[in-house]
Amino acid sequence: MKDLDVEVLLKIIGKRIFVEYYYFFEKLKHDELDPEDVVETLPKYLTLKSRQTRTLKAKRIFQEGLEHKAIETIIRSNKVDDETINLAKSIHKQQ
Repeated sequence: MKDLDVEVLLKIIGKRIFVEYYYFFEKLKHDELDPEDVVETLPKYLTLKSRQTRTLKAKRIFQEGLEHKAIETIIRSNKVDDETINLAKSIHKQQ
Protein backbone atom coordinates (compact mmCIF):
# COMPACT_ATOMS: atom_id res chain seq x y z
CA MET A 1 0.00 0.00 0.00
CA LYS A 2 1.33 3.42 -0.91
CA ASP A 3 1.56 6.40 1.45
CA LEU A 4 -1.19 8.05 -0.59
CA ASP A 5 -3.46 5.15 0.26
CA VAL A 6 -2.87 5.75 3.99
CA GLU A 7 -3.90 9.36 3.47
CA VAL A 8 -7.02 8.25 1.59
CA LEU A 9 -7.95 5.81 4.35
CA LEU A 10 -7.41 8.50 6.99
CA LYS A 11 -9.69 10.86 5.07
CA ILE A 12 -12.39 8.21 5.08
CA ILE A 13 -11.94 7.44 8.78
CA GLY A 14 -11.25 10.99 9.87
CA LYS A 15 -7.92 11.81 11.47
CA ARG A 16 -9.50 12.85 14.74
CA ILE A 17 -11.61 9.68 14.91
CA PHE A 18 -8.55 7.55 14.12
CA VAL A 19 -6.59 9.12 16.97
CA GLU A 20 -9.43 9.21 19.50
CA TYR A 21 -10.34 5.56 18.90
CA TYR A 22 -6.83 4.33 18.09
CA TYR A 23 -6.73 1.75 20.88
CA PHE A 24 -10.14 0.36 19.95
CA PHE A 25 -9.03 0.02 16.32
CA GLU A 26 -5.75 -1.55 17.45
CA LYS A 27 -7.66 -4.28 19.30
CA LEU A 28 -9.30 -5.27 16.01
CA LYS A 29 -5.89 -6.26 14.67
CA HIS A 30 -5.45 -8.82 17.44
CA ASP A 31 -9.11 -9.90 17.43
CA GLU A 32 -9.45 -8.60 20.99
CA LEU A 33 -12.61 -6.76 19.96
CA ASP A 34 -15.31 -7.59 17.49
CA PRO A 35 -15.81 -4.96 14.74
CA GLU A 36 -19.45 -4.59 15.79
CA ASP A 37 -18.30 -3.57 19.28
CA VAL A 38 -16.11 -0.85 17.81
CA VAL A 39 -18.94 0.33 15.56
CA GLU A 40 -21.11 0.72 18.65
CA THR A 41 -18.34 2.68 20.41
CA LEU A 42 -17.96 5.31 17.68
CA PRO A 43 -19.97 8.53 18.01
CA LYS A 44 -23.68 8.08 17.42
CA TYR A 45 -23.92 11.27 15.38
CA LEU A 46 -22.33 9.20 12.60
CA THR A 47 -24.63 6.92 10.65
CA LEU A 48 -24.34 3.18 11.17
CA LYS A 49 -22.96 2.80 7.65
CA SER A 50 -20.36 5.51 8.31
CA ARG A 51 -19.28 3.87 11.58
CA GLN A 52 -18.98 0.50 9.85
CA THR A 53 -16.92 1.94 7.00
CA ARG A 54 -14.60 3.82 9.35
CA THR A 55 -14.08 0.70 11.45
CA LEU A 56 -13.23 -1.46 8.43
CA LYS A 57 -10.81 1.12 7.02
CA ALA A 58 -9.08 1.51 10.38
CA LYS A 59 -8.80 -2.26 10.71
CA ARG A 60 -7.16 -2.33 7.29
CA ILE A 61 -4.52 0.20 8.39
CA PHE A 62 -3.63 -2.02 11.34
CA GLN A 63 -3.74 -5.27 9.37
CA GLU A 64 -1.28 -3.85 6.87
CA GLY A 65 1.01 -2.57 9.62
CA LEU A 66 0.55 1.07 8.64
CA GLU A 67 -0.58 2.43 11.99
CA HIS A 68 2.81 4.10 12.64
CA LYS A 69 2.71 5.76 9.23
CA ALA A 70 -0.86 6.89 9.88
CA ILE A 71 0.08 8.48 13.22
CA GLU A 72 3.10 10.20 11.66
CA THR A 73 0.87 11.51 8.85
CA ILE A 74 -1.57 12.94 11.40
CA ILE A 75 1.23 14.59 13.39
CA ARG A 76 2.50 16.30 10.22
CA SER A 77 -0.97 17.38 9.08
CA ASN A 78 -1.80 21.07 8.88
CA LYS A 79 -5.52 20.35 8.94
CA VAL A 80 -5.74 18.79 12.39
CA ASP A 81 -6.38 20.63 15.66
CA ASP A 82 -3.71 20.83 18.36
CA GLU A 83 -5.55 18.48 20.70
CA THR A 84 -5.60 15.73 18.07
CA ILE A 85 -1.93 16.30 17.21
CA ASN A 86 -0.97 16.12 20.89
CA LEU A 87 -2.89 12.88 21.31
CA ALA A 88 -1.22 11.51 18.18
CA LYS A 89 2.19 12.48 19.59
CA SER A 90 1.35 10.67 22.81
CA ILE A 91 0.41 7.54 20.85
CA HIS A 92 3.60 7.87 18.79
CA LYS A 93 5.74 7.92 21.96
CA GLN A 94 4.13 4.67 23.09
CA GLN A 95 4.66 2.87 19.78
